[in-house]
Amino acid sequence: MRGLPFEIDRKLSSSLTDQVVTGIRAAIESGAYADGGTLPSIRDLAAGLGVSEIVIRSGYARLTEMGLVASRRGRGFVAVGRKSHVWRGHVLVIGYGAGENYLSYSIVEVLRRRFTRERYLVSCVNVDLGADDGNENGELAYALMQRYDLVVSLCDSPRVLRALARTGCPTVALYNEHRPKGRNIVPVKFLDGAALPGFVAYCRSSGVRRILQIAANCDFADARKAFAGTGIDIGLMYLRRDFGYEDIEQLAERTGRLFAAKLSKGRAWLPDLLYFTDDYMATAAVLTLLKHGVRIPEDVRIVSWANRGLGPVLPVPFGRVQFDGRSAGERIFEIAKTVLRGGNPEACDIRTTFIEEKK
Repeated sequence: MRGLPFEIDRKLSSSLTDQVVTGIRAAIESGAYADGGTLPSIRDLAAGLGVSEIVIRSGYARLTEMGLVASRRGRGFVAVGRKSHVWRGHVLVIGYGAGENYLSYSIVEVLRRRFTRERYLVSCVNVDLGADDGNENGELAYALMQRYDLVVSLCDSPRVLRALARTGCPTVALYNEHRPKGRNIVPVKFLDGAALPGFVAYCRSSGVRRILQIAANCDFADARKAFAGTGIDIGLMYLRRDFGYEDIEQLAERTGRLFAAKLSKGRAWLPDLLYFTDDYMATAAVLTLLKHGVRIPEDVRIVSWANRGLGPVLPVPFGRVQFDGRSAGERIFEIAKTVLRGGNPEACDIRTTFIEEKK
């Protein structure tokens, strides 16, 4: 299809749906698509942009939710236009990862939906932490040139946080290690270790004496400090990888091969409990354990990091260090709404919880 006012760039970290929404919204606001004018059909737009029809349907659904697009029988989708829609303000939401990070995605989707219902125009941008330049000089740098009533950031990057402080725009920032500095920023602490006391209590009550922690990233959900002084020995098996989500399949394959190699020499190395800080690693390892006849939880107990609503989904009972992204999104939205109203929200945090295995 010729003559489209925008293109899809697959090198960007923003999702394809976000790019469709941004492109059509900009085309409507610039007058490229006139008020009341018929928009390209789902099939034509998908073919013209080189994306699936599912992406276009999702984009049109969001634009309909925003009030910029409407469905008309016999005409398809039409542009409602900026003249007939008045926004209360403009909010920028900054996620991270290349669009595949469930933790970020689940929070962003809650924020996008809730702000839209409150009649705020929402723009979303993802920071790809695995990119050479951290993406701060690309999409995010351009996005921060615009004016917003509020910014919500989920990206715990010092460079991103410094850039947000320089804007002076009211900001709510979720962080793990790097506490943001700036009078304009309301910090929200992500306590990924909040579930660990419950994990420790579970191990003590279950008679666990030896734990092996299998980690893809030692700085995330590390349980070693929590077990200090408990009399429970916790070792570490660290599978190094760059911070990125394009190599998840390779990570899972490597985990499976590693466990297969160790199990081929017997089971003497197995501890009382295996703790996985990554759910993809847990899935690969557990399937390999079952293939080699290891019974779970009789031969070894399993605890894994888990995002509620995503997984891992395993055919055996296991414990979870769980994060609920949707509840976190709702909490962050309430804080952001207080800031938009000129209030000063109390200090708060977002926490993980421990869930025991269900037999």
